[in-house]
Amino acid sequence: MYINLGKTKKRKPEQISLDLKKDKLEGYYTVKRKLAYMEATVEALPYWKNFLSVLSFLLFVLLVIFNIYIVITKYQELPKELPLIYSQSNNTWNLIDKEFYLLIPFVLLIVLFILIRLNTLTFKFDRRLATMINLTLILTSLLGFIAYIQLFSFVLIY
Repeated sequence: MYINLGKTKKRKPEQISLDLKKDKLEGYYTVKRKLAYMEATVEALPYWKNFLSVLSFLLFVLLVIFNIYIVITKYQELPKELPLIYSQSNNTWNLIDKEFYLLIPFVLLIVLFILIRLNTLTFKFDRRLATMINLTLILTSLLGFIAYIQLFSFVLIY
């Protein structure tokens, strides 16, 4: 129940809008400010000051770039089916259509962002686990480089 004892509520004056011209590049400057803020935030985080974190991120990004470069430049030379998974029970490679190889860089990028997000969250409470994840990511990237070099050199030579 509300009782008004003769007091009148003061109204604030309405805000006056000025007819200012907006710059055509205002959206660009907004994005630029947000990116600068994100960059400053990332630089301040202790996760990115760790050498292994930066190295694992860069190696995985280089693996994705290398993958994209090889698949796009050599796509016409590739046979219709390529080996991807080795079957130990049959002692042979399971063949996959070459169109599938175009999806691998995108899958790797999604995996990279998920791992980085999980690793930054892990770094806050257990730095040793984050270090082990980074070392695993470095090893995986190096093995990925070796695998792609072996696979495409084998496929393109024979």
